[in-house]
Amino acid sequence: MRPGWIINLLALLVVVLPACNNSSPAAPTPAIPDVAGTYSGPLVFTVAVDPDNTQTLNGTMRLVATQSGSQVTLNGAITLFGAAEELPPTVGMINEDGEFTFADDDFEGVMTDPECGESRLTRMTLVFMDGTAVFEQVIETTDCGTFTVAATMARE
Repeated sequence: MRPGWIINLLALLVVVLPACNNSSPAAPTPAIPDVAGTYSGPLVFTVAVDPDNTQTLNGTMRLVATQSGSQVTLNGAITLFGAAEELPPTVGMINEDGEFTFADDDFEGVMTDPECGESRLTRMTLVFMDGTAVFEQVIETTDCGTFTVAATMARE
């Protein structure tokens, strides 16, 4: 006799369908990665006056990230020529892909330098992934060429 399992199925549907409330199940919310910690590694500073005139300097970069949810505060230092230059603290947001968005408006606009003329930040990225932090910054100037800072740092 088959009607017994049909009655059980109908009873189950009577219980389950109202619980759905005519909506589909929610997709899982992507998790914000935990990026808090200290990262350090080699830094390459490149000055390209033109394609035939490029100078490269090697140094190190160290970042300290503190995190509260998706908000991340960064500070640290860059070392070139054996001298460390402290980085001012900056605050931003991190997404589920580990991409950091800088919140400071200080990075936008045109600055004027007596030696290099106008300079503009054209790219600044920081991505945290698999225990590393990859940073790149590109500044273009009217009189001194393009400055690029790139660092790949490992979590300590």
